[in-house]
Amino acid sequence: MARSSGGGSRGGGSRSSGGSRSSSRSGGRSGPSYRTSSTYFPGARKFRYYRGGTPHYVYSDRDLTKIKDIKPRWFLIAFYIPFILAIFGIAQTVFSTPKEPMMSYNQAQVQVVDEGNVFSDQEEDDLKDLLKQFGETTGVTTQIVTVNYDEWIDNRSFSDYALARYYSQFDDENSWCLVYSEQNEGAGDWEWEGIQGDNTIDVMDVFIDSFNTQVQSKLTVDQTADPAAAFELGFNKAINLFENQSFHIDMEQLPIFIFMVIFIGVHMYFMVFAGTHKKYKNKELEEVSSGYNDGYNSTYNNPSSNKQKEQWVECDYCGYKWEDPSDNRCPHCGATVNINL
Repeated sequence: MARSSGGGSRGGGSRSSGGSRSSSRSGGRSGPSYRTSSTYFPGARKFRYYRGGTPHYVYSDRDLTKIKDIKPRWFLIAFYIPFILAIFGIAQTVFSTPKEPMMSYNQAQVQVVDEGNVFSDQEEDDLKDLLKQFGETTGVTTQIVTVNYDEWIDNRSFSDYALARYYSQFDDENSWCLVYSEQNEGAGDWEWEGIQGDNTIDVMDVFIDSFNTQVQSKLTVDQTADPAAAFELGFNKAINLFENQSFHIDMEQLPIFIFMVIFIGVHMYFMVFAGTHKKYKNKELEEVSSGYNDGYNSTYNNPSSNKQKEQWVECDYCGYKWEDPSDNRCPHCGATVNINL
């Protein structure tokens, strides 16, 4: 459906384009089906590996020696599809490439419908020539319609009237209708509104903000509004911007885009492709006693077990027990203890 492309009034200031871009951010939390930690937690099993000849320990509620070859969790990619689509949407606003003209330009429909008797004959002819030049440049078929306040003031808002007028002038979504209204007898109040078809949004994004600013500023700066000069200024600016398009990067949006790419990329990597099995893939892991008797594994976790009792070492500082008598540094607090074998 057609929408406002912007407008303004004498006292109300300018109105921006009705088209808007929005982005949403949402987050989720997901993770592996097992837990790992560098410190003990209830029910954890303890595993040892060596790095540079120094023993290191990791705790997990699963047997890490048997889950090294877990395959990527491809089903999780479905969770990231909305975020990936959002990134592509933001990319289109951050990186602007030159737009091609629309292919629906209809010169026969280019008109200046001066029902409000606002323009002189010469101004009307000049504006129509300018609208044709604009249409040949952008492919957008445009009409300018002027009416008096009496046409709409008693029955509806001006925006509603402008929208209805669009569909009385056009039967497609490829056009642009600019409606300008003045009070009778030169009372000084005026309003204008542009209504653009849905199919013109991508093309008109190139110049619409500048067009609105130029028209509103020209109408406001003069003591007596000069709509012909205002529209001429706006259309000349629009044609110039469209003809001189270049690749453009929106520096205000770029940091947001970079953050989203890095955040979603890193998050997806660790959730889908990485994990504990990758972290310890190239390490020789062996399960050792956790030093805690919580009933999880009587062989390793119970220091009274006959099988492991002679190997237990107790830290004099924190009371932690471990089973490697050759390691005199407490894995729990890091203190060095004396071992008498």
